[in-house]
Amino acid sequence: MNTPAARKGRERTCNQCGAVYRSPRTSLYCSTPCRKKAGRGTAPTGGPKASPSSFSPITKALHLTGYIGRVGPLSARDQSQPVYALVVDPNEAYAELAYQFDLKGWGS
Repeated sequence: MNTPAARKGRERTCNQCGAVYRSPRTSLYCSTPCRKKAGRGTAPTGGPKASPSSFSPITKALHLTGYIGRVGPLSARDQSQPVYALVVDPNEAYAELAYQFDLKGWGS
């Protein structure tokens, strides 16, 4: 009887890029590049624990310009939710928002 081999591992979602993958072991990332990006503190691009997907449009704009970044948790072993904050002077972030709003004709 020719039966297909059963898929090994549990379906998981990468905490860095949001890709769905299978892993027989406990893992947080789909690949070595994603694991290294997370270790360097690169902002996640998706996934269930990544907060930028739930940001407001203004916060997303600040995140894309690099004014908001991930500041925690500090340890890769810490499984708590990511913490995001302004990583520049608030006046600089406000000036960028005012510029973007004026550029689109929305007013400040």
